[in-house]
Amino acid sequence: MCDTDTATVENLTIYSIDERRHFMSTVLSNICSLALNVGLVCPQPPPLLRTGSNRSVTMSQKQAASLL
Repeated sequence: MCDTDTATVENLTIYSIDERRHFMSTVLSNICSLALNVGLVCPQPPPLLRTGSNRSVTMSQKQAASLL
């Protein structure tokens, strides 16, 4: 869906009422919670990686989700 359409809340009309309810009450709620708690989940900012450097960053799935 994201390849051809703009992904917006308005696009939820193609889903059933139960799917929309689940998205709004559970999925969106969890996304907001992750974003609001990014300071707790990621107490330090990830290091900046310079172009051409051979370094990596390791983080948990929860940290990655919070930053996204």
